[in-house]
Amino acid sequence: MEDRKTKLKNIGYRFVQTLSYFVRFFSGIVFAFSLFTCLLIIVIIIADQFFVNRFFASFIVNTIISSGFPLQSFTPAMWLANLRLDSFIVVAIVVVIIIIVKRLTITTIYKKIEHPFKKMFACILNLIINLCIMISVIVLFFNMMLISYINTSLESSNKETDNIDYKQRIELFSKRLTFTNKKATKELDEIMNAVNTRAINVEQLSDEDYIALATKVSILVDQKQGVETYQEHYFRNVFERAPSNLDEMIKSIHKKNDLFKWEIVEPSKAQFHMFGKKGEYNLKFISGNGLFEAVYDINGKLLTSKNNPDNMGTFNYADSKQSPQKHSIYDVLPYFIWNNSKDATDLEVLDESNYNNNLDAQEHYDFYLKKIEAKEKH
Repeated sequence: MEDRKTKLKNIGYRFVQTLSYFVRFFSGIVFAFSLFTCLLIIVIIIADQFFVNRFFASFIVNTIISSGFPLQSFTPAMWLANLRLDSFIVVAIVVVIIIIVKRLTITTIYKKIEHPFKKMFACILNLIINLCIMISVIVLFFNMMLISYINTSLESSNKETDNIDYKQRIELFSKRLTFTNKKATKELDEIMNAVNTRAINVEQLSDEDYIALATKVSILVDQKQGVETYQEHYFRNVFERAPSNLDEMIKSIHKKNDLFKWEIVEPSKAQFHMFGKKGEYNLKFISGNGLFEAVYDINGKLLTSKNNPDNMGTFNYADSKQSPQKHSIYDVLPYFIWNNSKDATDLEVLDESNYNNNLDAQEHYDFYLKKIEAKEKH
């Protein structure tokens, strides 16, 4: 009888011990996720502060709000409202330290506890603590992103918010952000449809109207916080207006009243337009507002989506000179995903530029650079 009880007891101990391992494993995953979220907060805040002008924060906040996430979850933002952005990083670091200390403490307890049932209780307790920390970190993540963006968005866009308490600011912000993005998406869809159905004939627009339309599209994409579909990305190809050949481009540059204000781009910044045979001879130009591009081959022919989609000049949704971070997200990243058009060659199989090893191509660039700088009178 005693042997049977002992066997059952041992089986029970082994079962509890095995279950404890599973609980500890799941608890470890929860802990790792919490730690990862904390590190993600730090990375995003640093990136938004110094590299991408709060793009990630605005995108995350917009996603949270548009998904119907309850605004009550943003209440911790109220006590963080008066902290500087640098303090947010300190708060996140403190949370990471607390989690690590907690982990070390629990680990020490595990080593001292020998009884399987007590060890199981400690495992469950640790799991509950980790779940609470994970939920707290996620809520903290939402609030960090909100504060990181709202402190610049509201003050710069609406003076009526100057004397409103922070809770009202959050509510006003959510309404404004949701409205702006829905409105921008709708307006962009309407313009794309009008162009595709020829209700707006881009080719017949004057330069003034053409530039105005392109600028409006750029503003709408910025309000949307980026490109969502390949249709939106390929819509850039509508704006390919440029002098028909290299000689005409140079004449345009020398005109004082030219609306595009073209400038030649140094070869090191034109590598994505120098693929293939003799691609290193291609010359790239960009408009004064950083939106329009034009590329000409060795014979001075304008490259477009129809005759050379691999090296064509592309319209930029973001000013590549004044807003390089947004340009990278709105234009360059979609380019790596969808290329310039459906007819373009896969980037992986394109031959890279030989410009740096081709003295003749370098002389070709220098020749036209000097010709442009000469500012011939017309």
